[in-house]
Amino acid sequence: MVTMTPSAAEQLKTFVQTSGIAGGTVRLFLAGGGCCGPGFAIDVLPMAEPEDVPVAQDGTTLYVQKEAADLLENVVIDFDNNFILRGLQSSGCCG
Repeated sequence: MVTMTPSAAEQLKTFVQTSGIAGGTVRLFLAGGGCCGPGFAIDVLPMAEPEDVPVAQDGTTLYVQKEAADLLENVVIDFDNNFILRGLQSSGCCG
């Protein structure tokens, strides 16, 4: 299961507050990819998808796309000037 650190949770709160989407939810989802594996994105949307997996920490809930959650097993979402997926496994990169 994917988890998040308190610093990531705090940043997600700020992300929602500054998004301009009242009552918005934060969603992590697959976004493209390349030869080093899938790409991921985080955005504030009006609502989560019904199949999204909720990840709660310190009063903040991040909704993870079901397909992304399957790839993020044992990953910790952290924040240090950017969101970081710690423990993300790749099968190798090309070139």
